[in-house]
Amino acid sequence: MGKEYSTYMAKKVHIDDTTSSALNDIMREWLNYQTKRYAFLKKHNQLGTYDKNKCDAYRKTQTFINQKNKTQELFDTRYARAIDIDIQARVESQIKVKELEIDNKEIVLEKKRKDLKAHHKKFRNSQQANYPLEDIQSRYHRYNGILKKVQRLEAKIDKLKKDIKTQKVNIVFGGKKLWQKQFKNHVSYDDWIKQWKQRGDRFECGGSKSEEYGNKQFQMTLNDDNKSYNLRINVPYCLRDTYGDTITIPNIYFKYGHHVIKENVQQHQAYRRAKNNYTNEVNRIKKLNNKTDKEKQHLLNALGQAPKADDYGVKSMSFSIIRKNNGFYIHVSLPNHIPKIQTNDKNGVIGIDINSDNISTATINRQGKLLESHVYRFNFGHKKSSAHREQMIFKHINTIIEDAKKKQKDIAIEILNFTLKKSLAVKGGNKNYNRMIHSFAYQKIKERIRVLCKLNGIKLRPVNPAYTSFIGRVVYSKPYGMSTHQSASYVIARRYYKLKEELLQKKLYFIYKDKTCRLEIPERIFKEQGKQISFQFLRKVYNWFEKELKAPSRFYSEPLRS
Repeated sequence: MGKEYSTYMAKKVHIDDTTSSALNDIMREWLNYQTKRYAFLKKHNQLGTYDKNKCDAYRKTQTFINQKNKTQELFDTRYARAIDIDIQARVESQIKVKELEIDNKEIVLEKKRKDLKAHHKKFRNSQQANYPLEDIQSRYHRYNGILKKVQRLEAKIDKLKKDIKTQKVNIVFGGKKLWQKQFKNHVSYDDWIKQWKQRGDRFECGGSKSEEYGNKQFQMTLNDDNKSYNLRINVPYCLRDTYGDTITIPNIYFKYGHHVIKENVQQHQAYRRAKNNYTNEVNRIKKLNNKTDKEKQHLLNALGQAPKADDYGVKSMSFSIIRKNNGFYIHVSLPNHIPKIQTNDKNGVIGIDINSDNISTATINRQGKLLESHVYRFNFGHKKSSAHREQMIFKHINTIIEDAKKKQKDIAIEILNFTLKKSLAVKGGNKNYNRMIHSFAYQKIKERIRVLCKLNGIKLRPVNPAYTSFIGRVVYSKPYGMSTHQSASYVIARRYYKLKEELLQKKLYFIYKDKTCRLEIPERIFKEQGKQISFQFLRKVYNWFEKELKAPSRFYSEPLRS
């Protein structure tokens, strides 16, 4: 896994018309070069990996005639490499989407194959039993319909695998929405082509800690008020005849991350001063006329080595400028410091269960004893914006992380990278659950937890979530007076230590619609339990339990006691 970065967005910047025109032209040239580069890589089957040497070789072929009537390259090395990296990131993203699509379709295919086998058996039995012709034909049509679905799924999976192998992807620079707009009746082609030519809305450049101010193309300096910044941008070669070598965006403010950016800028300033002083001192010694070469070398040796970037703790600074809502926004990314693991499982574990409307936690000690449990509800409502919802979720996550850091406890969570295949296996094919785990919010929550644990030195261990909700519901919910989600987080925490769950009793007590309910497991299922609870046994009990819940009149219930 690569470095972890934190990105900070500046407030909407106010710039003059000349600078605005320059940024728009840079974005247009950036996109034109990017589309050409992508077409070249696709044509020569080079989309798989990033190669800076090939990138530089292609850059030298893209030239124009400057005002001095000389051939000049469109972009310098930094800009060209940033474009290549962006292309490869887009390609990798689409490949991952295709891989996930294969996983999902293979699950559906597995289920369809089972259905196909069952319907084929019914069809054969109807033939052998001399069923009426209409019944035989009906069963045949069902079987044939499933067979065609299986064949279509197999063909789609084969195509996706072939696309991944050949790195076949389709990228529309500017967005599919704008591309499809040309086919709408309410938009003329002339208006559309005008929008299409101006579709470039961003450009960026990665940095390096050894470069001046952490980036060769974007150099940010702190103003005298210690609150705002000036950003000097190197103009690409193809636009320098029009706008000069550089343009400056003044008075940039950051609502978040100001102290981080300020510290890095000041460290770069100190590093630059030390480096300049060292260079000046070396030049001064070399120009001494009253010293021999041996004496000069002795002075240089005494001077020591040149200042290093690591000695000053400087970081690289990557910049992105995005045009949005008739304005420009500046994004600054800095690598995070990753501390050593500070927690210890001897202190206990916090188990986390993520749900569509809440995050439940359970804290246990080394022996698996429950210490405390919490439910962090979202309470979104209908009027909350996506940004507001995200803020509410992240606030709860920060609370959990701070608690784990304070108590020096590890965190246990469901497996971070399991797909639909695993979700069906562990949750019995619950549609709501599958929909939830594949939602953007769910994945964002888990990624947020992962990143914060890494940045705070908290050990995060993913565990198998198989039947955690079910076990928590029928084993721990009533004795501890917890909800199903709290009980599930308790089971997740126990699985961190690989603790065996208590044997299921023949009589199950659980909470259903604010009532304490009881069900008896049939003897045919319960006798297969053995000494330990197996996933096979749990699957049978779970399937039977879900069927029984559809007929609540069958089981005994009493009001829930407070």
